[in-house]
Amino acid sequence: MKSLLVFLFILLLVNFCFAQEKIELCYQINIDTLIVGYHSEVDIGAISLWFFHTGYQIDTVIFLEPAQNMDYSDYRDSLGMLRILVWSLGAEIIPKGTDYLLSIYLSGEGTILLDTADVSDNLGQILTYEEVDCSELWVDCPESEQKENLSLPENFILFQNYPNPFNLYTNILYELNHEFFVKLEIYDICGKKVKTLLSKKQTPGFKSLVWDGKDEDKNLLPSGVYFYRLKVGDQEKTKKMVLLK
Repeated sequence: MKSLLVFLFILLLVNFCFAQEKIELCYQINIDTLIVGYHSEVDIGAISLWFFHTGYQIDTVIFLEPAQNMDYSDYRDSLGMLRILVWSLGAEIIPKGTDYLLSIYLSGEGTILLDTADVSDNLGQILTYEEVDCSELWVDCPESEQKENLSLPENFILFQNYPNPFNLYTNILYELNHEFFVKLEIYDICGKKVKTLLSKKQTPGFKSLVWDGKDEDKNLLPSGVYFYRLKVGDQEKTKKMVLLK
């Protein structure tokens, strides 16, 4: 009997210790996209996130590189709740470490808050979570420099890329009214420049450039939200696009 009590005590102690494993979650709005990051010392087997939002329209949920091999879905209701589920039927995991997990397209104006999260490791052990500021994680995502120019530039027109979302290639179109020095750059969701497509003087007229989803070193970039910024003279405009593998 004494041995059994000792065994049960050890079992409870082990489960208690496992339950103390903690994941840190952060989220922030960058332009009109909410990004969710995480830091975990153990592999993650499943995660459920509940967001409460008012005012915003939820357009699209994009699952990023760490969750690419997982099964996932999202559910929305008329009461302003968004539930995101990430799991795996094939023993896949979200790897331990620090990274971005997903991004959510938003339209309109409003508020969105993480209501609760349920997380377990790859063995099914429950993980506690702590909500932190994204600046506290290694993947600090600085406030984007890609501020939308609210006044429509008179010396050029920037069109939406097509196709969007895209897989292999997308076309970026614009029209110049006069001869200008033109720079077209691609940025990731954190405002980091990943590719310069053009940097030279151009004559007036309709222009088209193709981006193949690769960075300056010709590496294929992961799925996610990207921004293309066209700078013409002293004016600029930015638009959003989605790369899907």
